[in-house]
Amino acid sequence: MDWACGNCTEYLRPDAVSPWSWHLMFLYRLKKAGYPFRANDLSLETWLLLGLAEEALAQPQGGRHGHHKFWREKL
Repeated sequence: MDWACGNCTEYLRPDAVSPWSWHLMFLYRLKKAGYPFRANDLSLETWLLLGLAEEALAQPQGGRHGHHKFWREKL
């Protein structure tokens, strides 16, 4: 199983994640920690993407790569 997960085309190394995705994760962590974002601190697009990220991260994983199903359903 580890070999398959390591060679899967859906498997992402940290260096394969876009800078924008890392930024979104940073915003997610700030919000989760209680940072007092105001309505106009982020663009509408960023708020929407942050909401999608929150939903994805709140889902039970259902296995090692259960998150892929979530994104296919949303997109």
